[in-house]
Amino acid sequence: MKKVLLLAAACFIAASGFAQEKKGERTLSQRDFLPRLEQKMTMKTEQSTQARSAADGLYYNRPVGSFWLGFTPEGYGYYNNMVLVAPWDETPFINRATDPKRTEWGFESASGKVSLQDEADEDYNLPYALPPMGMFYCPTLYTGDGSNSWDLSQNSVYYQRVSANYTTRILTDSVTTFKATDDHAAYLYNGTYYGPYATWGLLSDNMYGSGIMEEDEYTFTSYRAEQYFGKPQAPIYIENVYAVGSSFSRDPFKSGGKLYCHICGVKDEEVRWGTIKVADMDNIIATLVCEPGDTLDFVTTDTRNQIEIHEGTLLFSNKQVDAFGNVVEKPVVVNEEFVLAFTGFESNLVDFGIYGLRVPIEDETVENGTIWGVWNDGEEQYVQYSADIAMNVGITGMYVKYNTDIFVDPTTEEPLNLTEVRLDPETGEASDDAGYGFNYVPFTTPTRWYDDQGSPNYDVVMDEDAQEWLGVEVVELVSAEMEITIDDLIAAIIFYADPLPADATVEVNTGSASETRNARYAITRVKGYEVESEPILVVQGDLTMEEAKALAASATGIENVTVVKADKQGKSKIYNLNGQEVTSSYKGIVIRDGKKVINK
Repeated sequence: MKKVLLLAAACFIAASGFAQEKKGERTLSQRDFLPRLEQKMTMKTEQSTQARSAADGLYYNRPVGSFWLGFTPEGYGYYNNMVLVAPWDETPFINRATDPKRTEWGFESASGKVSLQDEADEDYNLPYALPPMGMFYCPTLYTGDGSNSWDLSQNSVYYQRVSANYTTRILTDSVTTFKATDDHAAYLYNGTYYGPYATWGLLSDNMYGSGIMEEDEYTFTSYRAEQYFGKPQAPIYIENVYAVGSSFSRDPFKSGGKLYCHICGVKDEEVRWGTIKVADMDNIIATLVCEPGDTLDFVTTDTRNQIEIHEGTLLFSNKQVDAFGNVVEKPVVVNEEFVLAFTGFESNLVDFGIYGLRVPIEDETVENGTIWGVWNDGEEQYVQYSADIAMNVGITGMYVKYNTDIFVDPTTEEPLNLTEVRLDPETGEASDDAGYGFNYVPFTTPTRWYDDQGSPNYDVVMDEDAQEWLGVEVVELVSAEMEITIDDLIAAIIFYADPLPADATVEVNTGSASETRNARYAITRVKGYEVESEPILVVQGDLTMEEAKALAASATGIENVTVVKADKQGKSKIYNLNGQEVTSSYKGIVIRDGKKVINK
């Protein structure tokens, strides 16, 4: 059953949309801040005063293309703010201080302050480049005289209430929860801590969602709610999408009811105050479904406008029917800016509204959530709140970023072309042309190649012709103690073949003539979590690598087959695993152009 909005006195209608303010309803108790990593957090309070400010104009942005580690669909998580970044990519923290040149970068370690100022670039920003599956200190920005400091944990509930020693972390994690804005944030007002959650109402007393708003003789019916997400730093493998909100009943669906989450491309919409990012419904990447049974909680109750509501979470997944007739959940990969567009709210079989989150000042790229609806006279209209309010929706997924050029020539300091493999014509084994002891391809992945049961998370893929003659084996280069370390993520990809037969030939255009060579080649890639790597070229016989690349480009339309761009490497900055810039004489594992290499 659709519910009618109970309008509050502070609510008004304008051409730009709707706005409403409501005082905080309760003070969070001390038990909400026990120092536990996995504890359910419920904060449903609001305050009309601006939620955040950066003292002395001192702050920096959350890196573009990164996300916050959000609370899980079940409501569990860390109290500390944590930022998720893609492994290997250079991740700049942009200095937004009023006077950047009078600031200093550093971080607060267990042993005290560590300066990072020498790693700042000429614009006073701080770039990071980190390996996967790690947790690292998030930087702190100080005033030059040391009188003030700021980092992303400035808005952390746990940080403010308990201890300043729990600084923000940067994670390059495996499958986890992604959010566009921070659901850990809080602010202090008159001695009371307020959370970022917005539950005061529009449309059935929910921020975004089902219901009919009535105003005099007019009604406004919501049919779509949208949240913009910027382009991620690397492809995101999405297992599901979840939305946190409430219903007026224990079950937000009647029989047959469904809601849909369309992962869409983006288009600009010109509005009175500028340009907003909205869903391009003609460019739907995937459609996820939530139906009866795809719900969590809805037992927890609260009161809004003297009416009891049930709070919970909806899970949206990409449901497909496999060859055996079974319904399976197929992951989705997104590598462009996108909008999550939720539809189906106008159905009388659905009663659910999605909560909102205040957008922190450092999340400057996050758009407000947008509601689309229609008046009873047929006029369509978009709605945005006057405050910076995003939808409380999250993604369960991971960044998928591969690294293939990870060793350098100790003499020239240029990456070795270890993604260009030559097989011996007589033995079929990979040769070590460079003389550095590598007859395999060292390859790093976001997670370990094999899971705990020994099943591979990744495959080496090639076309059918190559499968007839080319063999491959993958061995993890794990430590003797079998502990998971950065080096455990290096897998040795070993290619092999039978001796080259005399009838294996390719035609090569030398420019002046065409020649027949006794050779064969294959373009292979690593595929895992629905994402393919850059190509690995395998050649056997009388064929140069450049000729094989040209043939591959001609036959498949693949351009820029070369994985290693050695001509750019010599001018690149080099960082250690803590994100600090080092010189070319530094020995050990370093990050160059966002990729791990080993200086010997």
